[in-house]
Amino acid sequence: MSGGADIPSVAGGWLGTYYYDDRTRMPVRFEATLRREGEAGRGGRFGGTILDDGDLGEASVHKGVQDGLVVRFTKVYEHANVWQGVVPVRYQGTLSEDGKRMTGNWQLSELHGGVGRRARIGGTWEARRIWSAESEEVEIGEPEVAAVGRELATAGSH
Repeated sequence: MSGGADIPSVAGGWLGTYYYDDRTRMPVRFEATLRREGEAGRGGRFGGTILDDGDLGEASVHKGVQDGLVVRFTKVYEHANVWQGVVPVRYQGTLSEDGKRMTGNWQLSELHGGVGRRARIGGTWEARRIWSAESEEVEIGEPEVAAVGRELATAGSH
């Protein structure tokens, strides 16, 4: 796995859209929250949740891997099953160098008309960062702790 201080992590919040190759279906918007798993640091494994703005709704992110700017993960819907024609969706893509956008392709094999008949469905996706895990991990130093203590003491004296 490659990665380093100059490679941003995918961890954080994302707003995106996925599109179907056949263009007969409307694009679907989604919101994703991704978090690092396993060893600390940038890159590596990640998981998370996705909320589609469509009928299928909630999904989990499984087997997420960031290798430099390349990302791969599987989306598994929470309230659907293979008999409804919904199977895991495989995503692959690229994180921009500034860490603010991701773009790529997705693919699934959909069950049709009974056992054994599958059709490949796919398309493209894009997402833009709405918040970064790094910006959420703020260290509080002694001056900030003292200021908060003063605010609490002042609030309690009224």
